[in-house]
Amino acid sequence: MSIDLLLPSEEVARKLLEKVPYANRLPAGRLVMTVGLQQSHVRSLQEVHALLSPDASSLPAISLAALADWVDHIVGDVDLSEALRQVMRDALSYVDSCVQACDQIGDRLAQAHQVAGLGNA
Repeated sequence: MSIDLLLPSEEVARKLLEKVPYANRLPAGRLVMTVGLQQSHVRSLQEVHALLSPDASSLPAISLAALADWVDHIVGDVDLSEALRQVMRDALSYVDSCVQACDQIGDRLAQAHQVAGLGNA
């Protein structure tokens, strides 16, 4: 269950839909049972959403605390970062927190598309 957030401003919506500069990318990856940790980075909230999307054969490998800080300080969405911190406090497990964070980010991206006039692109 995601936390209802007010619509972002046009400026924040634009930032939510953009890639961040390479220097501001966030370390992430996937943990695959037969392979191990596949390290990578994410440069946009859309990439984070894809990373956190449930997958039967792997787990996202990302620090959710670092994600909340990144959303706050790099992406510039204080409301979403606070919602992600709330997800971490309320979740029963890491997997649960990833699923809830994915839902929260998906809802926020939909809001950003709405504000930016892009529909659900």
